[in-house]
This record gives sequence, C-alpha cells and structure tokens, in this order.
Amino acid sequence: DEELQRQLMIRRLLIVSAISLAVFLLVFLLYRAIKKEIARRRRLREEELAAQQQLMREAALRVADEGAAEVELSVDEKARREMLENAINLAREKPDQVAKLLRTWLADEG
Repeated sequence: DEELQRQLMIRRLLIVSAISLAVFLLVFLLYRAIKKEIARRRRLREEELAAQQQLMREAALRVADEGAAEVELSVDEKARREMLENAINLAREKPDQVAKLLRTWLADEG
C-alpha cells in the first residue's frame, strides 16, 4: 500500500512537473513571438519614416533645383520676352516701318 502511494505521488509529481515545464515553455515561446513582432513593427515603422524623410529630402532638392533653374533662366527669359513684346508692339503700332525693315533685311541677305 505504501509502495502504491509512493508510485502515485511520483506519478503526480511527474505530471505536475511536465505540466509546469509545458506552461513555462509555452510562456517562453509566447514571449519570444511577442518580442519578435514588436521588433518587426518597430523596424517597419523606422523604414517607413526613413522612406518618408528621403522623399521629403528629394522633393526639397527638386524644388531648390527648379527654383535655381528658374532664377537662372528667368533673366534670359525676361530679356527674350521683353524683346518679343517690344517687337509685337512695334509691329502693331507701326506696321509699315516693320514691313520696310523686313524688306531691307531680306534684300541684304539675298
């Protein structure tokens, strides 16, 4: 009887130990999975922020380049536009003189 009690106690102890080990293993695996998911989300968020910052930098550089090109071209462009406007106004106001000037140029080249 005492031997049977001892075997039952050992069996219970083994069952409790196995259950405890399984619970510990389950908690450990759950902890690792949660930690891995948190790290993955953090990495994705950092990559997304880095990509957004890169896009913002590229957009700022594009705007700066376009602004610089506009400033550089605007001086030449303004001069050309002003000359074109002057020529158009002169042709509207004094068409006879413009026609005479064009005939003279064509005669000189021909």
